[in-house]
Amino acid sequence: MKNQKLNSSQINSIISKVNVCEDPTVAIQDATAIGVLTDWEIFSSHEWELRLNKKMIFDGRNILNNPYYSIGK
Repeated sequence: MKNQKLNSSQINSIISKVNVCEDPTVAIQDATAIGVLTDWEIFSSHEWELRLNKKMIFDGRNILNNPYYSIGK
């Protein structure tokens, strides 16, 4: 399969669907899935992990005590 480049309209469509939040609690409120892509301490804390119930979690850093889907290493 050949690599395809996105045109500006496609890029703008994707960007318009991205929400940036400073507070992880706000970011996960309506999320169906969560990707943990950093090993910052706030993401590895047990308190934060308790808020993730019934979400699809992809742990790319292997930092969560009980990741649903470990995709790191």
